[in-house]
Amino acid sequence: MTLLLYYLGGVGVRERSRYAAAVVFLMYLLDTLVSPGVVRVLLSALLLSNLRATWIAANWSPDSEEAALPPRLRGNLGRQVCRPLSTVALAEGADFVLCVFRRFLAGCDIRLGDDLGDRF
Repeated sequence: MTLLLYYLGGVGVRERSRYAAAVVFLMYLLDTLVSPGVVRVLLSALLLSNLRATWIAANWSPDSEEAALPPRLRGNLGRQVCRPLSTVALAEGADFVLCVFRRFLAGCDIRLGDDLGDRF
């Protein structure tokens, strides 16, 4: 029965129902008051933010000026820096892992301070 309540509450939140978000939050909050815990308090805070977001989304209209997306930039700093950096990091990481596996398979001690090659 509890699973059905939270499932239907999630469906209601998906349809931007303020009532569904409030019911799910209040039921979970009451359950948290009965059996408190750190994780339950954090999940209650998450459901409270979900209630707030549902309240805001219920007033949103897709035809308004605020709903217009900003123009896309063709090239940005993330593309220029992160892609080459990620390929270098993946290559270096793969070399390190292969070197450690070779030492493991050879039956040697695995010490990070040992001679791991020219790159490390």
